[in-house]
Order: sequence, then C-alpha cells, then structure tokens
Amino acid sequence: MAVHIEQAQFPADTAAIHSLFSGYAASLGIDLTFQSFEDELNSLPGKYAIAQGGALLIARARNYDTPTGPKPATPADPLTTPQIESVIGCVGLRRNDGHWCEMKRLYVIPETRGLRLGDRLVEAILLQAKALGYRGIRLDTLPDMVAAQRLYRRHGFVEIEPYYDTPLKGTIFMGCHAALLADAVHPFQPCKTSTAPMTDVGIPPNDKLSINMGQGGAMAIADAVGIATLHHLGTLPENIRASLQMHQSSRRPRVEKVLKFTRMNGGDDNDTAGGGITLADMVKFIGIYFSYNEIEQCKSLLAQQAGDQETETDGIRNF
Repeated sequence: MAVHIEQAQFPADTAAIHSLFSGYAASLGIDLTFQSFEDELNSLPGKYAIAQGGALLIARARNYDTPTGPKPATPADPLTTPQIESVIGCVGLRRNDGHWCEMKRLYVIPETRGLRLGDRLVEAILLQAKALGYRGIRLDTLPDMVAAQRLYRRHGFVEIEPYYDTPLKGTIFMGCHAALLADAVHPFQPCKTSTAPMTDVGIPPNDKLSINMGQGGAMAIADAVGIATLHHLGTLPENIRASLQMHQSSRRPRVEKVLKFTRMNGGDDNDTAGGGITLADMVKFIGIYFSYNEIEQCKSLLAQQAGDQETETDGIRNF
C-alpha cells in the first residue's frame, strides 16, 4: 500500500475530510460543541484554508480497500488492476495567535493504526508550519489519549501551560522548543578517546584519538543553531548584533569550557608542554554535562531578553 501525504484539495476532498473529521470526533467520545465543531465541518476548509494561514494535509493511499470493501484473495496485478485511491488520515493546522499556529484533527482510520502513519502526518504538518513562516506550534490532547501523547513526545513536544480556556477538565496542552535541537547533540560526550590502533587509516598504534571526532565543536555548532532558531530577535541584519550579544553573555562561557576540555582531553599524554586536564576542570565539565538544562536555559534567556514584555516561550515550536 503506497501512501502519500499531500494538501487536501477543495471541493474534491471535502467529503473525505468530512468523514475523517466525524470519525475523529466519534473516537473522542466527547461533545465538541464548545469548539463549534459543526460549523467547522460545514465551512471546510474554513480556518484551514491556505488563505487563512492554515493547512489541511491528508494521507492518500493507493489500492487500499475501505473497511467495507472486498479483500482480494490474491495480490493484485499492478498492470491490469485499476488504481483506487482512498483518504485514510488527516491533520490540520490553523493560525492560533500572531505568529503561532495550532495542530488540529490528527486522525487515521483504525484499520491503518500501527503503520506509524501518525508520525508521518505530524512530521509533514511541522514542515508545513515552517514553510508558512510560523514561529511556533501548539496542540491539546486528553488524558486518556496516551498513545497520542507518546507520538507527540517522539517529535519533541512537552507539556505546557494552557493557552486557551476549555471546559474539559484534565486537558493536556503541549508544545515543542527548538532547544531540543541542541540537546540532540549534547548527549555525545566530547571527551571520550581511544588508544586503539587505527592503522587502516594511517593512525599510529600509540596515538591518542578522539573517537567522537570533535563533539565539543558539534556542541558549539548546536548552540549556534539553537540561538538562531529559538531567540525571537529575527534574522535581519539589524538583529544580528543583539543575538550575538545574547550568546556572548550567556552561552559562550559554557561552550568555551566544553571546547577547552575537549582539547585537553584529546591531547598527547606524552606532550608535557600541552598540559592535561585538572580535577577542577573535570568538575566544571561534569557539572555542565550532567546538570545543564537546555530548555530551561533558553526559556530564561528569552525572559531576560523580553524584559517587561510578555514572553511566548511556553507552547512554542520554533523553526
């Protein structure tokens, strides 16, 4: 079964979207009147229209038998069998607040669950949000939707403060931060070395070699990427100085410690002039490596930069 994620086309896909949205609502088992759900159904694409800053993606499967359709006893011959397409999943995106958007109506028909189609839809809608120029994305889910929560967390979402009032008690609000991008690099220790011979690539048997190939440098690069994406100072030339000043005052000291440690630990043990790592330096690095919280640090930086202005750190996935 070949599945393609694509933009829904209106009015051609209206009936299919209506069916999926109805299936979504039925699966929740709650009254969505407070969300004006019926109006949403009757006005498709509505807020999901591209002209409204929205998007509505569908998963279109070729040669998928609908739940009520026949199941062939033998595999079909692709050369002689007509190509039948069915819409088997969807996810929406709509403008939420200023530069932020909200993920809505993620749903796949029950017969396709277990194929990780939900992951593909989430990945696609995040890329769509980036393409539309949004700075962040939020969502809400229910306490008993454990599988959905695991899905969101796989894509970097964390629980956040509520961003709207809801009559449904226990509603879980989630968002994601770009700081996780830097965290993805940090677990690799920049200090790990090996004395194993690597004669196949020209490394003498007794030479000390960092087997992580400069992960201290990778950490610095990750910090730079995190700054460029997380800090909402913009990317125009006039914003560059402020971004660099923020890095200079907050992130650079940590990066310099890591790079220093990497250089010392990767040095030649026989070179007394180079010096080795001291216990004090080791303690500093261990403190950074095991206790540094990238998300909290970035949130703190944003709060400091915003000053008395309201910060929108929570509930944002920055791109």
